[in-house]
This record gives sequence, structure tokens and C-alpha cells, in this order.
Amino acid sequence: MIVTLMGCLDAEAIADLRRLLTARLADPEPSTQPTHLIVDATRLTFCDEAVLRALLDVHQAIRREGGRVVVADAGGMLAQRLRRTRLDSILELYPSLSAAEAAVAGLGPVDDGGYKPAGDGEAAGQG
Repeated sequence: MIVTLMGCLDAEAIADLRRLLTARLADPEPSTQPTHLIVDATRLTFCDEAVLRALLDVHQAIRREGGRVVVADAGGMLAQRLRRTRLDSILELYPSLSAAEAAVAGLGPVDDGGYKPAGDGEAAGQG
């Protein structure tokens, strides 16, 4: 599942995001339950600690189900906040949506616009 964060996220938007993700995670149908969540924050212009808390809560819920949360925004504002708070050691950061999708799909890091198979001893997409 891909969630795109855009613009300035306020408390109401975060509450809506939490409700959406909680409903998706609670769905008993395995076909609709996300194993992995890609957070596309490349168009996010502002976020505060509420966004970080929401991402951590979702991360914990998805990890319990064997999934992972990845963030596409390695140079953006959310990534800077994650690095500053050292949450980048918990949430995976990727430079772009395509790199995050490749990582979730089990492919290696994006190399010159192409995908490189995982398993070559490198950390997938860490950057």
C-alpha cells in the first residue's frame, strides 16, 4: 500500500491518516491487509512530531504482522526530521518512490534508473 503525504499536515489530517491505516490494518481479509507500507513524502511541505508518532505507531502495527514501513523522501523534510530524531534507524528511507517500491518488491537498490537484484551483500536502498 502506498500513502502519499502532500502539503502541510495538521492534526486533523494526521487523525484521518491514522483512521485510514487503522481500518486497513484491522481488516480481517488477508488480501486487503498491507504487508508493507510505502510512505511517499516527496510532496510534503510541512509536518510536526504528530506525523512522526503516527508513522511509529503504524510501523509497530505492521511489524507485528511481518511487514515493514518504508519512506520515499531521503532528501526531503520528513527524512530530515527522521534523521534528526534518529528515527531513520527504525524507518527505512529511500531517495524516491521507485526505490522504495523496488525495496518492498524484494529488488535491490535502484542503480542508474534500473533495478538491481537483492542478495549481493549490499543494504537495499539505504541512502
